[in-house]
Amino acid sequence: MGAGHSRAGAHTDLEAGDLVLVRRRLRFVGGQPWSTEDSYCPDDLVKNTLVAEPADIPEGVIAYMASMGYARGERVRSSRGDRNAH
Repeated sequence: MGAGHSRAGAHTDLEAGDLVLVRRRLRFVGGQPWSTEDSYCPDDLVKNTLVAEPADIPEGVIAYMASMGYARGERVRSSRGDRNAH
């Protein structure tokens, strides 16, 4: 978990100092590192959910978030209750 910064904030409507949860994944192909992926989520939106756990989410983060009512590409200011689809 960390504080929001400009790169994450530009995509999530986070403000400087907002707590975020960062999910970092290292993907392998043929036993070799292939790619990394980072997801930044507002902490107050995902705390106490599977997104905050280090284990894989079988259906994937995007599908899991959709089951919580958030669509892919939706910008969220959860601490303020605003949801702005983009």
